[in-house]
Amino acid sequence: RDGAKFLLILIKVITIFSPLRVFVPLSAASFLLGVVYGLWTVVHQSRIPNGAVLLLMFSVIVFLVGLVSEQISSLRLESRR
Repeated sequence: RDGAKFLLILIKVITIFSPLRVFVPLSAASFLLGVVYGLWTVVHQSRIPNGAVLLLMFSVIVFLVGLVSEQISSLRLESRR
């Protein structure tokens, strides 16, 4: 229970100071998973699955949220100077 709380606090601190360290790996993993799943299904069943499209869209959205978070964190750091 305390370990989960500590992990949540650690992720919050990382997202405040360096949000791309959290968002880019998550985005890259979901993009890679979507591409692999999509290609495998296209090769074997000749169709594009909805799950692969959702994973690709999720990866793009997570990456864009990471970019916005990075801009916000850089603005917060600049205002302290």
